[in-house]
Amino acid sequence: MKTLLVDDDPTMRKLIGHVLAERGHDVAATTDAEAALAACAAEPFPLVVVDSGPPRMDGIELCRRLRASPGGDRRVVLVVTAQDHPDTLSKVLEAGASDYLAKPFHLTTLDARLALAERQVANLEEHRRIEDALRQNEEHYRTLVEIAPDVIYGISADDGTFTSISPSFERTTGWAVDDWLGKPFGELVHVDDRAIERERFAQTVRGDSPAPYELRIRTRDGRHLVAEFRCAPKIEAGRVVGAMGIARDITDRKRIEQMLEHRALHDSLTDLPNRALLHDRLEQAIHSAERSQVGFAFAVMDLDHFKQVNDRFGHHAGDMLLKAVADRLSSVLRASDTVARLGGDEFAIIMQSAVGERDAIAVARKLLRVTQASSIVDGHALNVAASMGLALYPLHGGDADSLLRGADTAMYAAKRDHSGVAVCATGRGVQALAR
Repeated sequence: MKTLLVDDDPTMRKLIGHVLAERGHDVAATTDAEAALAACAAEPFPLVVVDSGPPRMDGIELCRRLRASPGGDRRVVLVVTAQDHPDTLSKVLEAGASDYLAKPFHLTTLDARLALAERQVANLEEHRRIEDALRQNEEHYRTLVEIAPDVIYGISADDGTFTSISPSFERTTGWAVDDWLGKPFGELVHVDDRAIERERFAQTVRGDSPAPYELRIRTRDGRHLVAEFRCAPKIEAGRVVGAMGIARDITDRKRIEQMLEHRALHDSLTDLPNRALLHDRLEQAIHSAERSQVGFAFAVMDLDHFKQVNDRFGHHAGDMLLKAVADRLSSVLRASDTVARLGGDEFAIIMQSAVGERDAIAVARKLLRVTQASSIVDGHALNVAASMGLALYPLHGGDADSLLRGADTAMYAAKRDHSGVAVCATGRGVQALAR
C-alpha cells in the first residue's frame, strides 16, 4: 500500500515509517504540508499519516484540505497529535480525520491503529469498486445488486416507500425483502433519527445528493444497527421520481470508534476519567454552578507511602490496590460527582453535591475512611492512608486551573502536617484539619 507520512519530527518520522514498512507499506515521507498536498495531487495515496503540527500549516488544516481535494473522500487520514483535550480531538474528527492517535503512545497502540486504518482503506476500496460498478449498464447493475454486501435500494418520491431492495437487506437486517417493498422507509428508522431521514430524503427529491449520513435501523429481532447512507436522485425523463441509495452496516466501526474515544478519555488501569476528561467535567461543573448560583467542592487526594507497597509487594499488588481504591471512591460518591485518576497514586474528585466547606469536609473524611480500609491482594492485607486537599468554587478559584492548584497545594499541606484533610484558604495558605 502506498502511504504518505507527513511529520517534521525526524525521530517520530523514523519510528512511524519503520512500523509502516514492517507492515508492508510503501512509504513516502515529507516534512511539509504543501509538499504533502502536491504529492497527493500527483498520486492517490490511499493512506496519509499526518502529524498535528507540521510547519506553515497545522495538521487539522492539512486534514481538511486533503479531504477537500480530488479523491479526498477515498483516502484514509490518520492524525497523530500531542493534544488529548476532547475539544481538540473533536476538531480533528470534524476536519475529516478517519482516526487519531494521541502522543505519547505505545508501539502496540500505533500498530493497532494502523491495522484499523488498513481495514478502512480496504473498505473504501471495496466501496469504490461498488460505486464504479453502479455506473455500468443495467445488466451489470442487476448482477451487482445480487452480490453487493451493502444494501442497494430505491425509494419513491411520491410517498417515500421502497421501490426496490437488494438481497443483502435480508442478510443485514433479518427482514425479508418482500416484507418492506411498498412500505415507508421511515418506519425502519429509529424514532430519534426520523427527522434526519426526512430532511435528507427531501433534499434528495429536490435533486441534490446529500453528504453521507448515519441512521439507526430497526432489525427484525428488535435491535438497532447503525448504517451509513449515500443516496442520489433517481431521474427519469428529466424529472426526479425517487431516490437511489447504498446503505452500509457500520455498527462494528462505531463500536470501535466509541472504544477508542473511551480509551482516550479514561485511565487504562482503573477505567476512571483521566486528566483530560476531568478538566472537561470541571469546566462543566463551573458552568452549571454559574447558572444555578450554587457552588461545589473540588479535591485532590494522594495515597501516603504508596511506594512502600510497590517496593514490598510488587507493582502488581500496587495496581490492584489502586483499582480497589478507585472502586471504593466511586461507590460512595453520588451520580453527579466525578472521581478521576490524575496519574500514579493521585486522584481528583468533583463534589457537586457538596455546597460548602462543612459538606466538603464531611465527604472528604468519608472518602478517606473507605480508602484506609484493608484490601486483600494476593493473600496480603494492604492498608494505605491518604491525604486530601479541598478547594471550593468560587471561593478559591473561578476556573479549572485555579481549583486544581488550590486543591493540590492544600493536599501537600495535609500530607506535611499528617492532618488527612486540608482546606485551601484564600490569602492565608491552607487550613489543616485533624484526621
